[in-house]
Amino acid sequence: MENNKYYAFISYSRKDKKVANWLHTQLEKYGYPKDLVNVELLPPHEKYMRPIFLDTKDMQVEERPFTDRIQSALENSRFLLLISSRNAAKSSFVDKEIRYFLKTHDNNYSLIIPLFVDEVTDDSIPIAIKKTSIMERHFPIYNTLLSEESEANKYCLYQIVAYMLGVNFSDIYNRYEAYSSIKRNRVRKRIWFVVSTLVVIAASLGMAWYEGLKVIGNF
Repeated sequence: MENNKYYAFISYSRKDKKVANWLHTQLEKYGYPKDLVNVELLPPHEKYMRPIFLDTKDMQVEERPFTDRIQSALENSRFLLLISSRNAAKSSFVDKEIRYFLKTHDNNYSLIIPLFVDEVTDDSIPIAIKKTSIMERHFPIYNTLLSEESEANKYCLYQIVAYMLGVNFSDIYNRYEAYSSIKRNRVRKRIWFVVSTLVVIAASLGMAWYEGLKVIGNF
């Protein structure tokens, strides 16, 4: 396992901060299947896929210039998570972050993971990754028209998780579906318990009411 301070650095345009925040939150709370991950790909945290660097959450007041802090975080991140969109493609900061990451990671394009927003179009691809081996991949696409918890966006998340952990996507997604099934069964059991309890209470009240009427009838 490489000695990186951060498991990944999220590069994005501030106009896409909602997607960046979603990705950061989802990854940092994801409990990964340690038994399926090769030791060299394990995140720094023993249980969750963290820490993930996001400037709005990780930047602290220091004497060093802003650019130095960003460069340090890029140097000490294993992966670069790139929120690719028309906004990102126009951002000089995103371009600089990509190029600096490549410079400090032996131009290893396999360490850059693009997450496209809504669609993959020519004007949503940052210049620094155009015509590179990255563009030969199948990309995860976040759909802004759907809820964050939608199946489509969960599918997108687990594509990223599987790539970062070096685990087969079906293993990751099947794990999610199994967990979801267990969760649904728990909810059903709770609903059944509440309904059954209400039925018993209603029956008891009905019997008490009936017995009350009998007593009144005897007067």
